[in-house]
Amino acid sequence: MDDDSDSSSVIDDYEFEELFPEDEDDADKIRKGSHPLGLSRSYIPKWNCADSLREIIQNWKDGIVESYGLDPRSFVTHLHETKNEIQITVHRPTPNAPSPETSRTRRQIRPEGELLGFIRFKRKQGSIELANFNAALTMQNLSLGGTTKHGDDKFVGTHGEGFKLAALVMLRNNRRFQIKSSSASWNFSFKGVYQDRFTCSIGPATDRKVENDKAALERETTNKPRASLKAYIHQDVVVKIYNRPSDICDRITEDQFNDWIAVSLDIKGPPPDAMIRTEYGDLLLDERFAGRIYLKSLRVKHNGAGGKRYHYGYNFAEGEISRDREQLTNSKEKALMLADIWGAAMQHEEHGGDLVPKYIALFGNSDYGDVFGVEDAISEHTARLIWRRLRTDAPGEFFYSEDPETTTEYAPQADIITNDIKKQPRKLPNRLWKVLRRFSLARTPEEQRLHLFESSSPIPPISSPFAAGVERMLRTVLSMDPRLRSVTPVFVNGGNIGINLHYKKEQKALLIHRKWLDFGKAHENSACEFSKLTTLEGGQEASAFACDHVVEDLFELAVNDLRGHLQISPMEAIDLRREARERLHQTPRDVQIANYSGGNALQVTWIGTSSGVASKYYEDRIFCIVALHAMSSCENRREELVKSTNVAASEASCRCEHRKVGLSESSATFHDLDPAETYFALLWHHDLRPSDQPTAGISSTPQEGPASSPLPYVDPANDDNGNDVDDSDIMDMDDQSLPMLKSESPVGGGEDVTRQLMDAWNKDEQEWNSYQETELTTTLTRGLIMRTRCSCDAMYPETSFDDTHYDDERLDFTFEKNQWIVMRDRTMAFHEYVAWVHEVHAESENCINKPHLTITKYSSCRSDTLLWEAETSGMTETSDIDVESEEMLLHFSSLHHMGQLADAEVIEIDDITVVRPASAEFCINYAKFSGKNSSNL
Repeated sequence: MDDDSDSSSVIDDYEFEELFPEDEDDADKIRKGSHPLGLSRSYIPKWNCADSLREIIQNWKDGIVESYGLDPRSFVTHLHETKNEIQITVHRPTPNAPSPETSRTRRQIRPEGELLGFIRFKRKQGSIELANFNAALTMQNLSLGGTTKHGDDKFVGTHGEGFKLAALVMLRNNRRFQIKSSSASWNFSFKGVYQDRFTCSIGPATDRKVENDKAALERETTNKPRASLKAYIHQDVVVKIYNRPSDICDRITEDQFNDWIAVSLDIKGPPPDAMIRTEYGDLLLDERFAGRIYLKSLRVKHNGAGGKRYHYGYNFAEGEISRDREQLTNSKEKALMLADIWGAAMQHEEHGGDLVPKYIALFGNSDYGDVFGVEDAISEHTARLIWRRLRTDAPGEFFYSEDPETTTEYAPQADIITNDIKKQPRKLPNRLWKVLRRFSLARTPEEQRLHLFESSSPIPPISSPFAAGVERMLRTVLSMDPRLRSVTPVFVNGGNIGINLHYKKEQKALLIHRKWLDFGKAHENSACEFSKLTTLEGGQEASAFACDHVVEDLFELAVNDLRGHLQISPMEAIDLRREARERLHQTPRDVQIANYSGGNALQVTWIGTSSGVASKYYEDRIFCIVALHAMSSCENRREELVKSTNVAASEASCRCEHRKVGLSESSATFHDLDPAETYFALLWHHDLRPSDQPTAGISSTPQEGPASSPLPYVDPANDDNGNDVDDSDIMDMDDQSLPMLKSESPVGGGEDVTRQLMDAWNKDEQEWNSYQETELTTTLTRGLIMRTRCSCDAMYPETSFDDTHYDDERLDFTFEKNQWIVMRDRTMAFHEYVAWVHEVHAESENCINKPHLTITKYSSCRSDTLLWEAETSGMTETSDIDVESEEMLLHFSSLHHMGQLADAEVIEIDDITVVRPASAEFCINYAKFSGKNSSNL
């Protein structure tokens, strides 16, 4: 049949007769007459004819999909133009049919195959027809919500009102709207006095018309599928939109028709190379479709997410649309679909590689809604594609973000990247950063520097006395506590990374930067007198280790790093550092072993480290235990770091000679030795105790250079070998009674005055000794009980403290950061003192403390109740001292950080009894000491 021939007889006027009685009670039967539809003329006032045609096309497509069981993603239209008509047809997919990607073009040749429906625009009449075959309307379709499409994801429409709304809008725009289906004509109009009653009038077709259509359909389909653009009133649904010549509205123009059908991506879509199809939907790269949203190929008015417009166009394969067709109903679902579309599109064989940088660029523009809310929606595979492309395109850059959850207070992130990681910093948008972090792809600068540090190779042993001393003494002080004893120190290369040490919990290894074994680098920021003298002498390293402060600093760093892992309390950490300092100070140095003339003898020599004052006045109380061990029986003792005082165990395992020698003697000679035996010496500092039987140590063989010496062991439980350790073998100055000072007669008379002065001196000395034995330890403990940093600083160093003030109702005072205050606390160790507030901490889930302050204390020299009872200094508990005009004492535990945040201590606000702000004029002036060997503080 000719395409220009009149194939519209189905929509001509028919003669009608009453086929159905008015009392028909079957709801599915078509009932003639006028049926009010319950919609006002002004309903959905913003809709226009394009919106109306969108609803009609939606129902047309859904009807074809339902009637023929099609996959909506395989629904393809073909456009064919003749002199008088524009024809849009849908055919059943066949094995040889063109794919959807290649079929969305204006094809001038209509394909072969079964015709399933059509849309036709007649230029001369200005009318539009839409027909879907093998479909029907029922009375249920006239009611609002009446639909068979609920719950079926194949269909776009689910509200059951689309074609009724389309009819209302067309009528309101002075277009006629008619449907022919189910052997009846359905005519829509406004009735009533005010033309405001929206009504559908149904008139059945004559029997003759129905029979003629049935016969024509049978002839057309005998031994062949349907192929003509002709619909039959008993078998199909056909919608006609038109105007009569007498109507006030002009006929529909071709331009209007083309504008209206643009709502359908199936009809007016981009070329195949500008649309990437995926199972989740289509990505529209054509700039003409930028910002457009389609649901199952039909346009949705709303073009953005989170108040932001889309940069590209999208056709969602699934989803639900709001009743007003303005937007998709689920924003989270929309974000997931967008992420899935991009993820699948980036795997596209032809276009995928070019899409990854386009997708990355979307994250860099906060005005685009394409990536709004996708942080939790993007798949791991997509995130890996992004990460791989970032690293490939910029191998010399390190990516980071200012995300507050991953920033560090150690240093600006860009500085860490430049100085430690040795790359150029490149900041990523927070939304993209969260995607990469979600799958642990990107590291923060701090994490990367730790990773590099952990990956550093261990260094071989360094033979210098300084390196050997640091390594051995650190291992020894770590062995003082059972928890620290399980940690293995490992010195690693570390490179130029600014990390001192790091604990790897899984391996129980404490990784330490090799710079701590280098004499010069270890003294770069903490030069001591020994290092200065060594520099003056040309930098030649001495054979004896004299830099205890290096080990002390390293041990303090280690304890702070290990506290959270090993459950070491703040007070325990203070005790460990104090004990380590004491043991280091007691250790003999420069141990040498050499042949001694006069027979089978060896002489062991060393250098003591006790201060000159202690040596002068208490020489007879300071001893060194020297043991000379035979290699044949005691070789295993060479690697021991601590000693045991279990006498029975010692005598059973070792019969080697031990000697107690005054430390100042600096030598011990052993005679009658076996010339065929090899010996090594072991030394440790020791004080006079009952039942002293020290046993263990390490040294080198004779003639092989300096020997090492262990530190006294402090664990009262047992040593590395399981031997019991006697508390009496641990140094405890509080248990010692100090001798009276001796004096010589004065020269040239004055005996009486001298005697009086000496009597007073001796009395004062006796009071001091008595106070030391009974009061000092308790008082010091009370005064120093808060010498600790905040627990959340040590255990959660990544926590950022943003509090700058805290209001306390009990004290009626506002504590502020960087503030001088005058206060008293419950310890009563100091009557009143001045404090500099470094930080103010409100209560947090990461902190075990209540609201508290991090402060540096300054107490008055006259407020000396720390050392003397109040009545001794003429003070009462309530007497006042003007601490703001007094000479002050700075409280510190680290000489190198005194007065700084690193050496500050914590006080809970609940422990403060009285507080007031210092005067505006108050300031601290540090005293300068001058003299031959003095230095300025």
